[in-house]
Amino acid sequence: KYTPTNIKLDKPPHERYKGNGAKSLIDLNKGSTTFSDGLWLGYENQHLIATMDLGKAAAISGVTVGALEAPGSYIFYPKGMKVSLSTDGKKYREVITKTYPTTEANKPNEVKNFTEIFETQSARFVKIEVRSNLVNPAWHPAPGAPCWLFVDEISVE
Repeated sequence: KYTPTNIKLDKPPHERYKGNGAKSLIDLNKGSTTFSDGLWLGYENQHLIATMDLGKAAAISGVTVGALEAPGSYIFYPKGMKVSLSTDGKKYREVITKTYPTTEANKPNEVKNFTEIFETQSARFVKIEVRSNLVNPAWHPAPGAPCWLFVDEISVE
């Protein structure tokens, strides 16, 4: 619904999976089930935090984050998501925090959207924290090894 005028990342993605930087998250060019397609932002053993500037205040009621899961390549869907809004870009108020279950077995690569809807609020800035599992789950052939979070396309409604 809204096209941000700017997007910033708190930390850059891994050098091998940097896509087109922060702009990859809002360019409407969706990543495939192939994590090396150059469209994904990959984070190893860390979370992704992105802040969008919508250019002016708007009525915000939801956020969607696209993610990739490829357990055989140590890539897992997000563990959770937190969304905070601001009118000035300095003082943020948390509007929703969600936790998602971790995959319990190996499976083929897939892409999924994580959508969170909340009470409509006016904001110019939207901060999205996409939480990684950080390490592989206990069932994985390499339990406890650092895992990846792959995100592409964040949309605001």
